[in-house]
Amino acid sequence: MFDRAGHPLSFENLHFTTLAMAEALHDRGVRAGDTVGVALSDPVANIAILLALSRLGATIVTGSTANPADARPFEIDRFVADVAVADAGDRQIVVDQGWVRAPSVILPEQYDTNWIIRTSGTTGEPKHRFMSGQQFLERLKFSMLRRPPIDGISYMGTNSATVAGIDRAFSILLSGQTLVHPARDIGASLQRWIDREVAIAFIPSGQLPRFLNAANGLPDRPKHLRLISVGGGAISNQIAQQAEDVFRCAVINTYGSTESGSIAHHRPCETPDVQGVVGRPYKGHELRFVPEGGGDVPSTHAGEIMMRSPPSNRLRDWPSDAPIADPDGWVSTGDLGRLRHDGMLVLEGRVSDLLNVGGNKLAPAHFEGIAQQLSAVREVAAFARKNAAGSDDVGIAVVMAEGTGPDEVAAHLARALGPLFSFYVYQVEALPMTTHGKLDRRTLAIDLADA
Repeated sequence: MFDRAGHPLSFENLHFTTLAMAEALHDRGVRAGDTVGVALSDPVANIAILLALSRLGATIVTGSTANPADARPFEIDRFVADVAVADAGDRQIVVDQGWVRAPSVILPEQYDTNWIIRTSGTTGEPKHRFMSGQQFLERLKFSMLRRPPIDGISYMGTNSATVAGIDRAFSILLSGQTLVHPARDIGASLQRWIDREVAIAFIPSGQLPRFLNAANGLPDRPKHLRLISVGGGAISNQIAQQAEDVFRCAVINTYGSTESGSIAHHRPCETPDVQGVVGRPYKGHELRFVPEGGGDVPSTHAGEIMMRSPPSNRLRDWPSDAPIADPDGWVSTGDLGRLRHDGMLVLEGRVSDLLNVGGNKLAPAHFEGIAQQLSAVREVAAFARKNAAGSDDVGIAVVMAEGTGPDEVAAHLARALGPLFSFYVYQVEALPMTTHGKLDRRTLAIDLADA
């Protein structure tokens, strides 16, 4: 691992820092079973704190500082100038650079760590899911056995405060590989790929076009890169092929959910050029597709993706402790999708992102796929633009190739959609992303409401 300044951090460094942090947390009252909220912006400190809390057997809340007051958790919620401040009522912990030291006492390792994972849920509202430590390890093992092996220096561009980021970081460490964190911006991060001889890069889907743009401005390209693993959303074959040509390595697209773990992956350049394809579901997963009105539809028809996992992998809501699966074990992923005739899973958006256009509910992918038929469109996002009647017009935000504008997109959409859909096209410099590295349609709707 490398620290924020780019200096190498060996396993021994990390291990002893983890032991020292566990000692310091124990001295300040943290015990097995205590609930501790963690959302550090510094990725190295975040991982060290997570490992320390795991050693103590604490229940870890990731990615959020908003927890019920009666849980009385410790909160570690920001990391600025090498000082993390933890504050939850009268339980305050200040973490400073003095914590990075050799331990004076090696505390025995506990084995009852639990995880409380923050997720957007099926409605787009933040929720928390309870996962036992055993479930966490089983999920890690499941994904590591089905995805390409991590066998080289690895860049982890996914937010380390999210479940996907924690999964990637722990997978890299368990594989015995050096972990490289992001720099201040995409260009500087790309330079780290070169300087640190990165072999595998894990990045959110929305960052792939930006790494491509950054590569165009550099005289040199990464020479050791063998694989780019993209998660958080489907990527087009066009973008994947461009990335393979520029970086001269394979590009895979991974798909999973907080509720169900890893679901599928594929290499876009080797699979059908269909908007939203994310690969064949892994063996052992049972899927069904539920339309808006309930019931089931054939798997080739779009509906909400439901998955049945084995009982050992079924999470619970927190703090209510209610099961998130129905009595038969089916749980919603919050995604809309369908299966192609060849068994490929196709995503069509989130349930919470559906557009109510003229009384018809349509997924954003319907409109994005039309816009992406134009080669000048580099990135596109459809979102709901509320009109005076309270229903949705279609907002289309596009990132265009240099020297082109949105008029061509508007004309193309008008021809394809006809007069039934009212839409607005906005040219933007970049699409906003959430802290999970996913497209932020809500921000688009707010920022462009009056444009």
